[in-house]
Amino acid sequence: VSATSNMIFKKIDVQMGAVGSDDDIRIRICDLSKCCTTKKLSHLVGSEWKAKKLETGDGSDLGNCSSILFDDKLSSIEVTILKALSKKDALEVTSMVLSGQIGPDKKKVQIFKCGSYQFS
Repeated sequence: VSATSNMIFKKIDVQMGAVGSDDDIRIRICDLSKCCTTKKLSHLVGSEWKAKKLETGDGSDLGNCSSILFDDKLSSIEVTILKALSKKDALEVTSMVLSGQIGPDKKKVQIFKCGSYQFS
């Protein structure tokens, strides 16, 4: 029996930059051995990711990211923004914070912070 706890992602906060988008956007989270992908997050506030606003995804928005177990000892994860190519909207993200719950205790949370990213 392993003493390691598992972690599931509970929330993603995306701070938008000066350029928003109404394209379909998903976020993929990976460690060294597995990945998960959120559902389309573009419906969080209306149908677009608004410039300079904080967009939050949680619960069912997270798709299989809220059920796939990751190792709570991870020091880093790979986060990818998946954006529909059908439209020409650029997208600017100032920062992103992902929160993972460790084990059954809702107060045991691990935070992963990502820097800025820009689609052009």
